[in-house]
Amino acid sequence: MTPGWVPLTKAFYAAKFMGVLPQTHLQVFNDIHVKHIRPVTRDQIADMYADLGVDRDKFLQMYDSFGVDNAVRQAGVVAQDAGVTGVPAMLVNGKYLVTGDMAGSNEAMMPIVDALIAKIEAEKKAKS
Repeated sequence: MTPGWVPLTKAFYAAKFMGVLPQTHLQVFNDIHVKHIRPVTRDQIADMYADLGVDRDKFLQMYDSFGVDNAVRQAGVVAQDAGVTGVPAMLVNGKYLVTGDMAGSNEAMMPIVDALIAKIEAEKKAKS
C-alpha cells in the first residue's frame, strides 16, 4: 500500500469499526473515484464523513485508534502478499486476485468474483 492511500484506508477501517461503513462506503467511493474528490488530510477526511452524518469527533477518535492502525498494517501486508497494486481489486478467499484490468473492465469484475466464489463453494462441498 502506497503511503498516499494510508489516510483513506484508515478512514475505511474507522467507518467499519464505527458501524457506519454500510451507509457511507458507496458515497465515499463515488466521491473519490467518480467525482475525483481527493481528501488527503485527516481533517478533510473527517469533514467528508461528517457531511455524511457521522459524528466528526467520534470519527477522529476511531481514526486515530490503535485498532485502526493495526488493521491498516495488516491490510497492507495482505495486499502486498497478494500483489494488489491499485483499486478496485478483490481478493477472493485469500487466493484469487481480481482487478478491473485483469477482468477487462471494472464492470466485468463481479461476474468473475461470483464464479470464483461458486468454484470455492463447490470445492468445499466436494471435500465434505
